[in-house]
Amino acid sequence: MRFRFAVLFAILLTGLSLALGVGMVFAAQTASAKLQSAASKPADSLLIGTPFEDLHGKTDAGAMILVPGIANTGLMTPTASLWTQDNLLDDEPENDDEFSQAMVSGDFNGDGWFDLAIGVPHEDYEINIFVWVDQAGAVNVIYGDADGLDTGHQQVFTQNDTGVTTNHNGDRFGTALAAGDFNGDGYDDLAVSAPFKDDDHSGQVITDTGIVLVVPGSSDGLRLSQTYPLYNAYQGIGDHFGASLAAGNFNADFTFAKYADLVVGVPGADVDISSGVVTDAGAIDVWYGDLGGLTNPTSFHDGNPEDGDAFGTVLATGDFNGDGYDDTAVGSPLEDVGAQADAGSVTIVYGSSADGLTSSGAQLWYQDVITYSNGSPIDTSEADDNFASALAAGDFNGDGYDDLVIGTPGEGTSGIALERGAVQSLNGTASGLVVNNSRIWYGDAPGDHLGTSLTAGDFNRDDYADFAAGAPDKDVYVNGSLQNDAGGVNVYYTDSTLPDVYPPTVVHIDSTDISGTSAEAGDEFGLTLATLPAPLEHIYLPLVVR
Repeated sequence: MRFRFAVLFAILLTGLSLALGVGMVFAAQTASAKLQSAASKPADSLLIGTPFEDLHGKTDAGAMILVPGIANTGLMTPTASLWTQDNLLDDEPENDDEFSQAMVSGDFNGDGWFDLAIGVPHEDYEINIFVWVDQAGAVNVIYGDADGLDTGHQQVFTQNDTGVTTNHNGDRFGTALAAGDFNGDGYDDLAVSAPFKDDDHSGQVITDTGIVLVVPGSSDGLRLSQTYPLYNAYQGIGDHFGASLAAGNFNADFTFAKYADLVVGVPGADVDISSGVVTDAGAIDVWYGDLGGLTNPTSFHDGNPEDGDAFGTVLATGDFNGDGYDDTAVGSPLEDVGAQADAGSVTIVYGSSADGLTSSGAQLWYQDVITYSNGSPIDTSEADDNFASALAAGDFNGDGYDDLVIGTPGEGTSGIALERGAVQSLNGTASGLVVNNSRIWYGDAPGDHLGTSLTAGDFNRDDYADFAAGAPDKDVYVNGSLQNDAGGVNVYYTDSTLPDVYPPTVVHIDSTDISGTSAEAGDEFGLTLATLPAPLEHIYLPLVVR
């Protein structure tokens, strides 16, 4: 295996590939019928993770809520569905499973309907009577069809099922997930990390170095027998290779097939520089897609690494400069800014035609440099803000360039609300992300931690991307009783009213809005978020008789 290495000074969101189907139609609809049809069409759905949900006497078993979107309407909480390991899935909830810690969608069997993978990194296994492997981890996969996610077509698998590695205590397989067609065969593949995996390297055990397993898609779905591993370039103790994952196409290599690429976060990596070793500075590995799958990785780290920065903790991908090559945003929420410990930063690495991601033109962003037109910060970098704890990309203002929203869950306003959290935006342009018309939205109350999680999608099908932000420590009243840290989610609907600043319509969702669920203390509803895209549109051509 050959590793290229590059140093990066300043740092991801995923692109989705579109497909067209061809069919026949014999008659045109009336205008009113078309409007009715459009109004009933599905939009993207919001997936809300509640990994600390208690179920049937099991503490922190975890649950997921799917909130469907409808064109011209948005997310429909009355028709939301609750997913747990025992009500709709072929599994069983146990104490501390924390089902829904990770979620990602992809079309693993190439049928045009999106499927869903859910990480359960704390899943335990009984391998013999009263002999358990604790927190080995697992992944649930539910396949989609014309009626949505199909409970009759699903998989549950662990490392043992792949035949590549085996379950061990504390591996936490399923901590991070990413989907993309890495080998260009028309089926999305699934990357699954076990960032606490130990590795026996030349007789020496490297603790918590981490591993990523890639499961190829096929017409039958994910083929566990064809799984292959990705290994950590740094091979250090506590590197946590795979703590974060994100897919994109950074070099747009699609002459005959489009190969997705993968970025792997290594936030615990030590970096060796001329003055010595920088502990836990962090790094990313970029793996490029090819006919045989992911290969030829390149490693990057911050050009000014410091102890404990944990560069690569968070990743997202998007095309921020509209050049056709995906770019990567890399979050370092523990980055110190001046004397402000753990204020946080995000680095943007831009894609290119020849080399993919390169350090050329990279940008370093932190709150002090996101300013008004007069040069004063919209909000300043402060200790423990943890700026860039979550990232999401989408074209929120409809100008053709992806924008970036950044979660700052530790954000507080002195004397008003400590750690209420915030979400801040940077706008894409032909020259990349800029501060022009940057906006910030704050949490409502102390301790809400808005911005702990983020996801983007078109939830009302108006061709403007929307985004959702989790506030998992929000307190919720139920029948006059206060449920501490029950959690909530804010959904920001953007439109064309003022596209340069996309003022959103903000809708709040918590468990009380979902039929069959209740807000309970410590649930942390919204701790994780993801998007399930609407089915791809099919274009029907008229039948021509000659």
